[in-house]
Amino acid sequence: MQRSVSLAETLKTVFGEVGEKIGTLTVSLTEYGQQQEKNAKTMASLKDQQIMAIALDDREKVAALDAEIIKQGKKSRDDELKGQSKILASTKVLFKEKSGMYKVLNTLEKITHIERMTNTAIELSTKLSAFAAELSAAGTKAVAEVGLENATLMAKIPAFTTGIFAKITEQIGIPGPIVAAGIVAAIFAAFGGGKGSKPAFVPTAEQQQKVQGTAMGYDSTGKEVQVRRGVFGDTEAKSESIAKSLDLIKENSVDGLSYDNKILNTLKSIDSGINQTAKRLYSVQGLRTGSMFDTATGTKTSGGFLGISQLFGSSTSTEIKDAGILLNASFGDLATGIKQGAVNFYEEVQRTVKKSGFLGIGGSTKTYIDQNRREVDSDINKFFTDIFGNAQTLITDLAVKTGTNTEQGVKDILSKFEIKDLKISLKGLSGEALAKEVESVISSILDDASLAVFESFEKYADFGEGLLETVIRVTDTNEKVAQQIKNLGLGVDLTNLFDITEGLAKAAGGLDEFISKTEFFRENFLTQAERIAPISKAVGEELARLSLKF
Repeated sequence: MQRSVSLAETLKTVFGEVGEKIGTLTVSLTEYGQQQEKNAKTMASLKDQQIMAIALDDREKVAALDAEIIKQGKKSRDDELKGQSKILASTKVLFKEKSGMYKVLNTLEKITHIERMTNTAIELSTKLSAFAAELSAAGTKAVAEVGLENATLMAKIPAFTTGIFAKITEQIGIPGPIVAAGIVAAIFAAFGGGKGSKPAFVPTAEQQQKVQGTAMGYDSTGKEVQVRRGVFGDTEAKSESIAKSLDLIKENSVDGLSYDNKILNTLKSIDSGINQTAKRLYSVQGLRTGSMFDTATGTKTSGGFLGISQLFGSSTSTEIKDAGILLNASFGDLATGIKQGAVNFYEEVQRTVKKSGFLGIGGSTKTYIDQNRREVDSDINKFFTDIFGNAQTLITDLAVKTGTNTEQGVKDILSKFEIKDLKISLKGLSGEALAKEVESVISSILDDASLAVFESFEKYADFGEGLLETVIRVTDTNEKVAQQIKNLGLGVDLTNLFDITEGLAKAAGGLDEFISKTEFFRENFLTQAERIAPISKAVGEELARLSLKF
């Protein structure tokens, strides 16, 4: 008894109020076990005396012992009911007063009290086997309030109160009460679990790679939803604005155009920077495979109480779900490279913790997602700074060239354009696939930034285009159509008259067709002098711009 009191005091010291309540339950269980043992020894002694009296034919003593045995039987039963009532009273305080569990335990306590008052002489084993039926008959309302799941659990209450205590005491002797008390305390400590937990949805590498660079993302339940404009007419298409814009500008040429195409050169610089960045990222140890953060994967288990996994055993499984680059800064900050932590490596780790509880009672499965991150190496950070610096130059030059905005105006817009926790998932990718993913994500960022600067160009969008591609196509078409009209000697300047140049190109069946048809007219209906004059003028203007003279 002293050992259980000491344990109760320890629980109170370590766990406070909850520990005190569990300690009270421990003392109740110990007292109950000791009283039962004492009553059993007294009954055994009386029966031994009765056998001796019968052998000596001492009828008077036999009659007296019969009365004592009946009396002791009633006392044993009364002590049993007292102990059970005390255990239930100690147990119910572990739960909130208005909770379903509290109501059920309160009903059980009343059942025990009624039986004690009627002093029904039933053996302990019979009582335990009928316990669930008594609960159903006397506690229907309380159980209904708890619900089916807890009703099933309540049917097992005898097993983890008096039953567990008695069985463990029977199996391991004197230390039994203390061990049993510890188990019962652990069972009730586990009652808060059972259903497990589900964190907010975090995509795997495959899921992230599916949507990055597109218009799609995931909501908190894991459902795919549109989160940005994306490619016009196809929310699932990955942006290719950089690559397509390069091809578009190279596709055809017009006599008299600038020899120094800043837009083309800047696009080439961005494309080269992405390629260099992809090669460097491919070489980073632990990024595509393994772990950059020394994360140990696999499953670790604990054997549970007395080495039995079903008795409070647990296992923890660790798996790396994704890894890559995380961007977290404004466009302007990425372009200057001055913000610390703007470009990070990340690794997302899923830990699944399974606890068996007691033979499945109070067991739980909980899942946790941890994100490890650290700043990228300085050379990688420089690659991203160069990419976004060139991208800002590209957007600025386009805005000034088209008359959409000023250099300062673009700078102000991009300084407020936030890129918040944007992932570039790279886990498990080959070199070529990695380069394509980096390019599609950066292309999608440039599309979004273009939307902030060139919203008026939305009306020119064609299916399959990101907005950056649309702006460059419309600008390139305007420049080439305007120059081709000048080459015809018509004396009309269509610079930045986008509605007209788009209309002319579409009417001809596209820019290629427009150039082909106007070239046919120029070659067949203009004299050599008429053909050379506008080109000479354009070349002279270009040379002057380049500060060159004959």
